[in-house]
Amino acid sequence: MKRLIACFVAALVLTLALTPRADAEIGQFNITNHTSRSAWITIYASSNVPWRIVTAFCLKGGQSAERNFQNGGTGIYEMKIRAEVKYRSDCGGPNLSDTYDVRKSSGGPVPASAAVREHGNTEQYYIHFL
Repeated sequence: MKRLIACFVAALVLTLALTPRADAEIGQFNITNHTSRSAWITIYASSNVPWRIVTAFCLKGGQSAERNFQNGGTGIYEMKIRAEVKYRSDCGGPNLSDTYDVRKSSGGPVPASAAVREHGNTEQYYIHFL
């Protein structure tokens, strides 16, 4: 009987831990690729825990994208956006450039938009929060 109760309690704790919280915040992130090259975009978030990938996707040159994500109600205190600028338009092949930007929050929201840009016509790329 004690084992049965212990199993029930363990299952209940696991279920509660894996159930999304009602107070979970939905974040929205917008990014624009101002270059002629495609870029593999990865958005990372941290809330006093190790970095986790929020989303990753291919963004073609000249296009914009909007992504929604759920942060589990813990609040996001730090975000990192990474752009791996590619030679090929399908985001395949080697990187032409690999760049990132990080923002920390001091109580307010972390910036929710970013842009990929090229330094003149140098084929040197960077990404930054707006």
